[in-house]
Amino acid sequence: MFIKAFSPDHFNHGDVAPFEILHFSSFGLDRAQVKRANMFSKLVDGYVPSRDKTAVHTIAMTASEKFGFNRNGDGWKRANLIRDHPTFISHAKVFRHHKNTPGDDSYGVVKAAAYNEDMDRVELLMELDNSKCAEELGLLERNGSYPVSMACKIAHDVCSICENKAKTPKEYCQHIKQSLGKILDDGRAVGVDNPSSTFFDISRVIRPADRVAYTLKTASAGIIGGAALAEQLGYAVEFTEAIGATLNCSYKSAQEKQEILQKISKMEKRISGVAKPILLDNEPEVAATVKKLATYVPMYLDLVMRGMVKEGVILRPAEFYTLMTGAELDPMDAKAFNKSSGVSNLSESSSEEIIHSSLYEPAQLASGGKIAELCANLRPYRGVAEGIFGRIVGSQTGNNPSIKVSSSSMNVNWAKEYVKYQLEMNKNIKNAFTASSFDDLLFCGLCQNIVE
Repeated sequence: MFIKAFSPDHFNHGDVAPFEILHFSSFGLDRAQVKRANMFSKLVDGYVPSRDKTAVHTIAMTASEKFGFNRNGDGWKRANLIRDHPTFISHAKVFRHHKNTPGDDSYGVVKAAAYNEDMDRVELLMELDNSKCAEELGLLERNGSYPVSMACKIAHDVCSICENKAKTPKEYCQHIKQSLGKILDDGRAVGVDNPSSTFFDISRVIRPADRVAYTLKTASAGIIGGAALAEQLGYAVEFTEAIGATLNCSYKSAQEKQEILQKISKMEKRISGVAKPILLDNEPEVAATVKKLATYVPMYLDLVMRGMVKEGVILRPAEFYTLMTGAELDPMDAKAFNKSSGVSNLSESSSEEIIHSSLYEPAQLASGGKIAELCANLRPYRGVAEGIFGRIVGSQTGNNPSIKVSSSSMNVNWAKEYVKYQLEMNKNIKNAFTASSFDDLLFCGLCQNIVE
């Protein structure tokens, strides 16, 4: 027996947000939300949470026959979800950081669980304690979501390609060890089916520094399966590390980033040449500044992001790599990485993961001191909020060949990380510099990556 971890955001829900607070009056459930909670109509008819509780409707997971494997390469078939979803009620409570032993405090309960046969998904009605979950409820009200991971115990899982049954991750076949989450040449998706599950944990995870550390650790490793994620999250050990693979941005933020992603994709296809800049670039100074900013990562990454947003700064891909790792790529690798980290090189399946990431969200409070000073030093060379003429100018030196990302896990994953960062920065700079032309802002950022 082993443990799998997952998040509701790891599943394909279509255009429906996975969480929604249910509002009640003396007349019962708000009419506008009746459709949302139709699976619980019998319960909701006579149900009103007490004043110290709040009801939250959650779309926990979807059936793999209709929606495919989740972002971790795990799948649950319809018949198994119909059989096993009641264990959310009998075994699962709401915790923090996976502290889910009988002696640990819980912050809420699952009042009801149902399988929606029309939508092929498991839905939960969770009841949260208002005083204990004030922060979580605040995030739900503001953003429509909050970072949650769930867990289940399984006896074994089954490879979708060779049907190998693994009772522990050590028994995984080569398909799962080497190709989890990939599509084979014959069109088959590589994943694992979980035929029997006991769901026992619903936890909020909130440690941003661990999210960054997790990203640095796994950017060279490829897709992380549910079993590996459970181990990373600390389900199998006493010390719990809350890491960012389960943390996702709000539904509204993901929609904004989806629109930006589409804009950038169209622009990339229209850029036909590379330019040699004439003025206003100083790569040695930029490199030295980025190296200094890297000393504040991961602990103060959100403040570094806020400082860049304030100055309208977006780094080039190789500079972003240095910011996150503290290491510099050699000149040839940096040149190739700058040109290959475009959205056109991303697979359709990875775009969902990218737009939902919250890793590079800036802090709400303004950054100050040395971080603010360093970000200000980057503005003359990497600022994208002013007009592009006068900063990115030069002569065309040749065509802009389409450089594909190397198939190595490191290159593919770091290219994805850069696009996550790029989308987050563009979204926030757009809101901070309302007078700027957003198309010019995007175009300026793209031009930075093709200068030679």
